[in-house]
Amino acid sequence: MKKYLLILFIILPIIGFSQLKKNSFVIGLEGNFTKKQSSLGGFSNNFSTNIKGGNISVTIGYRLTKKIEIGLGVNYYSDKTTTQSQFNQINIHQQIEESVIKSNLIMPKLYFKYGQQLIHNMYLSGNIQFGYGKLDREYKSVTASVKNINSNDINTFEPNQVKLLSRVLDKTTNVFSAKFHPEIEYYINSRFGFSLKLGGISYIDNDQNNSENSININFNPNNWLLGFKVNL
Repeated sequence: MKKYLLILFIILPIIGFSQLKKNSFVIGLEGNFTKKQSSLGGFSNNFSTNIKGGNISVTIGYRLTKKIEIGLGVNYYSDKTTTQSQFNQINIHQQIEESVIKSNLIMPKLYFKYGQQLIHNMYLSGNIQFGYGKLDREYKSVTASVKNINSNDINTFEPNQVKLLSRVLDKTTNVFSAKFHPEIEYYINSRFGFSLKLGGISYIDNDQNNSENSININFNPNNWLLGFKVNL
């Protein structure tokens, strides 16, 4: 899909385009959706992970000059990670576990952008943003285990041999974020355009869990953000 986005930036026609104007406002909407699956092991012992997530951002900016833009915005991020594992030891133990982690983040942000025109209606810019918001996280897990399984029939066991364990945890933390994104903008005319953020470098600070503080460098296309711009 990403290659088609790049082609889109190249082949869209120029329809009455003029250069970006200073002392003007611009509204932006951008986002992405990711889905990842992985698995390890075989029939008896295996481990699988399924991740689904989405990110959407709304911004309003003001162009101080043709190259410099500052603005405000808000990000909403949501994801769900489902993990399943199965462990078998014939005549000894069998265990199946499923855990689900749901995360939701609402983060107001301030951004600064410096851009340079490449060719006609295409611009390349560096985007620095700072955000602070609340991360809500819900964790659920269920574990079922059976001991002393009959080797003649692994599916035959007494009810009192089954052990179930269920856990639920809800947590809310404050998160600070600083990010740098390279960004390509392509305007089909003086009013409407598209944008593509190509991953970037980020620093995340969780004020209640220092183990989650991190610096990430990620330009994977799975993290690119496709957006739409409107010049006012």
